[in-house]
Amino acid sequence: DNTISLRGQLLVTPSDTVDVLLGFDYTDIDNSGDNRFLTNFDVEPIFPAPLTGAQQAEIASFGNDPRKSSHDEIQTSEKTLLGLMARVDADLGWATLTSITAYRQSESSWFQALVPLLADKDGGSGIFDVDDGADQEAEQVSQEIRLAGATDNLNWVGGLYFFDENVFKSERFVTYWGPLTGLDVLFNTGDVSFNMDGDTTSVAAFGQFTWDISDAVALTLGARYNDDEKEQISVAVSNQPRTGLVWGIPLGPSGAPYKTRGKESWDKVTTRVSLDWDLTDEHMVYATFSEGFKSGSFNSHTSSPLIAAAPLLPEFATNAEVGARTQWLDGRVRFNFTYFDLEYEDLQTWALIDFVLVADNAAAELDGVETDFAVAFTENFSIQGSFATLDGQFTEGANAGNKLRKAPEVTWSVSPSFSMPLDGGALLDFVATASYTDEYHMELDNDLRGLEPDVTVWDASVKFTSADERWDLTVWGKNLSDELYAVHHIDGSFGGGTKIWAPPRTWGVSFNHHWD
Repeated sequence: DNTISLRGQLLVTPSDTVDVLLGFDYTDIDNSGDNRFLTNFDVEPIFPAPLTGAQQAEIASFGNDPRKSSHDEIQTSEKTLLGLMARVDADLGWATLTSITAYRQSESSWFQALVPLLADKDGGSGIFDVDDGADQEAEQVSQEIRLAGATDNLNWVGGLYFFDENVFKSERFVTYWGPLTGLDVLFNTGDVSFNMDGDTTSVAAFGQFTWDISDAVALTLGARYNDDEKEQISVAVSNQPRTGLVWGIPLGPSGAPYKTRGKESWDKVTTRVSLDWDLTDEHMVYATFSEGFKSGSFNSHTSSPLIAAAPLLPEFATNAEVGARTQWLDGRVRFNFTYFDLEYEDLQTWALIDFVLVADNAAAELDGVETDFAVAFTENFSIQGSFATLDGQFTEGANAGNKLRKAPEVTWSVSPSFSMPLDGGALLDFVATASYTDEYHMELDNDLRGLEPDVTVWDASVKFTSADERWDLTVWGKNLSDELYAVHHIDGSFGGGTKIWAPPRTWGVSFNHHWD
């Protein structure tokens, strides 16, 4: 993983009432791509034993080491990002006028083996292999203008927003069938490209005010109007003559090359209402109702031109939330609590099923509790932590009744820290963190192959700060117990599943220096 990042800001004050903040960021990433590993062949459903056994034999040929990809192809992932920003704040006396102009462009490319099984192309005896390579370019510009002011008992803000983005992506899937299956005679060695050229334009108007009804109670009302338009040209190309029953994954038996255009626009008004009540100087309770909107989207990786031209419906969410923010014992103890109930209409879902990207809309509900705390036992020793519960499931659609993916029922973390003053004024800080994540499903259909077990991950660091606080040095370690857990999963068409693991035990050194 080779990453270089630069960022900088320049503040210009041409007058006492005007500030101009100029910023840029640049990132260049060049790494080895994802490590995909085949696993879970003992979990139903599985393909007939001969093919399953063949896959297991392929893994064994690589030493059964999950930290090594179960294939021999060199994967790559490269990305370059550039961002520019200009923010102008002008004090008008009765209000502040703010303008934020931003520009961002990116270029990325990657190559990966979606199904890491050796096949004819490299002399193996495996079942089949699907390679995925893509190049993408994106460019966007945004402009926000807002006006904010305050009186004795009223804070308000209003503004306009504009966003425009163009994305071009070309993705190629190449499928090799191995002689072990016999399908190399019947099925075409697939070589399919999907090209997508998409434009997105969004304009919005928003406003919000907070009214201090009394010294203890405040009411906030807000609204936003969005008008989004998307246009996409989708092209599916077969890069070789059809010689078998299918054009090649992921066009499928009935698929054929096509070119189509889709265009749609959506608009929506969303609102927010919040009531805050300061019971004391250290205890506050609140209740909030808010709405969210996400415009529709096109599927550019489909075997059907009709699907490619028809967008998914826009996503709409409503959230009801109550909570408390409290401090105790003169600020030595902090405890915060939140309960939320979130409902989705036309939630946009995406799943890779038999190497075809399937998009759909569904309804879902979830609710949960989030808490965090901090206790300062002494001036130098404290403990911070959090605890959360989550219950979410689909209520409508093809997966109704299933749990939402990547939604663990319980998560918690505990982080004790100790500061040790040294002679001369320097400081040593010791921090350890244990983070627990309950089991959760990786797939929409809740297939047990994609059930990720619970895991506890330990991190720790030691930081030295100089007496003059001009510099500090930190030695840190992550996943100290070297836990093996997945961050991505795909159900295998021939049994088992393909996982991408989280990083193993890693350590590093960070250094900071501050100038006057």
